[in-house]
Amino acid sequence: MMKTPLIFIHKSNIKDSQEYLYDTFRVAKKYNPDMDIYLLGDGNNKHYADKVGIKFEYYDDYSGGEESEKFEKVFQVIKGPHHGSEEWIKFVFKRWFYIYNFIKSKSFDRFWTFDSDNLIISRLHDNEYKFEGYDCTEQCSGACINGLVNNVSVVKGYLDKINELFEDDFYVARQINEFNTINPTYAFTEMRAYAEYKKRYSTAGGKMDIYSPRDFKSILLQEIIDGETFDQSLSQPDEKILCGEERNSGFEMQNGIKKIYLQDGKIYQKFVDTGELARVNAINMSWVDHRIWKSIVKYVIGDEEQ
Repeated sequence: MMKTPLIFIHKSNIKDSQEYLYDTFRVAKKYNPDMDIYLLGDGNNKHYADKVGIKFEYYDDYSGGEESEKFEKVFQVIKGPHHGSEEWIKFVFKRWFYIYNFIKSKSFDRFWTFDSDNLIISRLHDNEYKFEGYDCTEQCSGACINGLVNNVSVVKGYLDKINELFEDDFYVARQINEFNTINPTYAFTEMRAYAEYKKRYSTAGGKMDIYSPRDFKSILLQEIIDGETFDQSLSQPDEKILCGEERNSGFEMQNGIKKIYLQDGKIYQKFVDTGELARVNAINMSWVDHRIWKSIVKYVIGDEEQ
């Protein structure tokens, strides 16, 4: 049986410095030395993949296909006057079209994927049994696919929903109105589209309620299973807030980030409601101070070159 690959995708210079990619890739490879790890990237970040020795593909080579061609026709930037980069807004959608075309070309029937600022500090193959009964796993409090995708048709349905939403004049008009009045720093992004994809009936109002999926089965990657979890953001407590499901208080925080416990080369976080220490299999380092980033990398890399 083909082993499940790990896929990162990154576009250079649309939001932040990308120097951290070297750390991301070498940590992932250290913990998954027998895994096919890919970067779908561009000419300005290929050298990070080459330096670590992971596989590299140009995402532009996967820009075709019926779904992608339709997206190029219907896409428009929908944002408030105080939101940032239009280039970033388009890419957060388009990356899923690239990923879908890539996995089809390789005949992958399942795959792992994380944002490029996630440190993978466990052997991912050892975690796949936890999610066998699910089509995919989620982060962003249930508003994005991240982690393990067991059913590629979920991605296809997501792309179709993105295109459908851009073609819905009523929906688009409601988003524009919201961002020009209630939420001027917001934009219509892939997260809001995924939240709509999960609903049985689309709602175009201002509040982005997150529900459990309508016709596929997913699980939050932050759930504690067999004493382990995947951190969805070190700078957020990760309360469970899915509509219609029992809420929880998330993980212990200290000075604006999750408190971490270091034991035997592993990292743990404390679940507030029970006081349980859960081993962390991956950490989302978005918005984390550079010094904290480097200290965690040093800890998980061990004696390797810094």
